Amino acid sequence: MMARINNHQREIISISATKPVSISAVAPVKECCEPQKDTFHTEYIHDKIGRTNLNLVTCLIVQNVSIEEGCMLKFVDLFCGGGFGARGAVKAGATPILAVDAWQLAASTYKSNFPSAEVICSPIEDLDPIELAKKYKPDVLLTSPECTSHSIARGAKPGCELSKETAIGIIPWIETMKPRWLIVENVNRMKKWGRHQELVSAIESYGYTVNDLLLNSADFGVPQARKRMFLVCDLQGSVI
Repeated sequence: MMARINNHQREIISISATKPVSISAVAPVKECCEPQKDTFHTEYIHDKIGRTNLNLVTCLIVQNVSIEEGCMLKFVDLFCGGGFGARGAVKAGATPILAVDAWQLAASTYKSNFPSAEVICSPIEDLDPIELAKKYKPDVLLTSPECTSHSIARGAKPGCELSKETAIGIIPWIETMKPRWLIVENVNRMKKWGRHQELVSAIESYGYTVNDLLLNSADFGVPQARKRMFLVCDLQGSVI
């Protein structure tokens, strides 16, 4: 992925192996829980540019998982966006088989970057994971729930609890797909959320060992300090 910003326009250019897809964005930050239009929010741009660096962290995590499994991994990607996190997983040798995002523009970008994956444009709560689990058997469930209401980029604006609760929405997917590994990525302030421990406990109730980590991309060779929370969860008890 490559990001470019100048004084005249802000754009993220998503580059696949076959053709570029350009997504333009010049838009004010929308109010909490307002549906996204065909543009990126300014704060979304800033966050996702950081995520292009953070995909190296995802790469290293999935690479270690792949070594543990000793085989090529398949993953399902929830809140997939344009594929920033997925790019790291693919660099590590994993294959996306299903991706879900509520924003059509992001879903289209993901499909261009990873044409072999099925991409569904929908909120995850509107889908039936039981039916999808009949078709998809991922080794890894990769998730990046909405982060804008946790982020300090909001300034003094109040967060939207419905946005934060998208993290709880991954639980039915864990229950039905039963992946060996679960990865949850979000801004580090998610750890201060009142339901963070509830989420961790819910994951543990399905037999996962949860490694609740705070990682900085600068510690992984990236020339930028970008701190993120990762829950790296294993059904077979791996401790990181």
